[in-house]
Amino acid sequence: MNKEWFKEYFDDIYLEVNKESVSFKRTEAEVDFIIESLKLDNTKIVLDLGCGWGRHSILVSKKVGCKIYALDLSQTLLDYAKKEAEKDKQEIVWICGDMRDREKYPLDLDSIYCMFGTFGYFDDVENIKVLENISYSLKPNGLFLLELNNFYKLIKFLSPKDVSSLTFSNGEVVYVIDERELLMFENKVRVNRKFFYLNSKKVVERNLIIRNYTIPEIKSLFEKVGMKIIEVYGDLKFNKPSIDSNKFYILAQK
Repeated sequence: MNKEWFKEYFDDIYLEVNKESVSFKRTEAEVDFIIESLKLDNTKIVLDLGCGWGRHSILVSKKVGCKIYALDLSQTLLDYAKKEAEKDKQEIVWICGDMRDREKYPLDLDSIYCMFGTFGYFDDVENIKVLENISYSLKPNGLFLLELNNFYKLIKFLSPKDVSSLTFSNGEVVYVIDERELLMFENKVRVNRKFFYLNSKKVVERNLIIRNYTIPEIKSLFEKVGMKIIEVYGDLKFNKPSIDSNKFYILAQK
């Protein structure tokens, strides 16, 4: 499997699939959580790390009016995000780049957030490098909000195979087959994803692999880069985390 899978994964297919499957209600709940946990107002300077197609950046900008930088590796996703921001008359600084590249990061940030499973694409050394870049970019006492999968629950309930269907905006019906493998000794999940286009008879295959971190592991990584965890939530309503939480939302400070 290609170690740099993410360089081709976030294309027009990814965009179409996720636009259809992620509701505005979900995005708004996540954005309200981001705003409250990071204490955002119109004086803050913020980075959306791994911004994707801009759904968080644009809505944060509309609700708060702060200065937002948005960084992503995929030019396809950024091009879409720019058009959506222009429609909503939101001024956002879009940056195309790799989150491992420190030169792509703006400096003196009040806060950074990284949502939607965007952390853990690399090996441990490079994931630490990303955290070093985050710490470097934040002001003293700056805040970082990180969304992580609950690996404890993932181990218990990981489905080896799922089949779903979507109808794209052009009317194309697509069946999506996910085959998952848990790499227990590496705390990773490998996914083989196939898209079967019913109308055009096209088949597209994608592979991804994610390093999942437990709370003690991520705490140790933060400490290595001069940051500390100040709160962990188990959902978007600020409830305490539990073994049954689907996600962990970790608030750290430089």
